[in-house]
Formats: sequence, C-alpha cells, structure tokens
Amino acid sequence: MDFMQSELTLYAYVKQFVEPVQKSINNLEIADAKRLIHLIFQKRDEKIDKALQKARYVLNIYGAIRITGIDPMNITARGKKCCMKILYV
Repeated sequence: MDFMQSELTLYAYVKQFVEPVQKSINNLEIADAKRLIHLIFQKRDEKIDKALQKARYVLNIYGAIRITGIDPMNITARGKKCCMKILYV
C-alpha cells in the first residue's frame, strides 16, 4: 500500500515495516546518565550564580508582563527563576 493513498499517519505507516528493537540497559549506563544529569544541573547553577554576581542589572518581575521577544538559546532556568542574557519587552 502506498502512503499517499492511505489514511495512516507517517508514523503508523512506517511502523508496519519496522521491527521493535529490545535493548537492555546495564547499571553502568544508568550511573553514567545520573552523573551527566548531576553535571548539567551543577553547570546550570554555576551559570546562574555567576550571572547574578556580575550582573549590572537584576530585574525581578512579579505578576504578568508582555514579552515581545526572547532568545531561547540564552535562557537558563532554575525553579521559578530564569536567567536571560537578552529580553525584549
């Protein structure tokens, strides 16, 4: 059956022709993942703390604000706080 003639989603169509792969995860991979997650959180916290220490301006916003543009690649979030290098309001 041709995909264009079917009513299936692309995922459902391709799934008909692919066998699932079973892979077991060993404890070493789990430990590596936990270390990586810990390292990512540590780097994030260091980045936010460093930004707050050297910031020329710290803007705390309480309530609603209209944001017209942000640069998502330069946002670091921790809890309810976000550290942004560029914010357009």
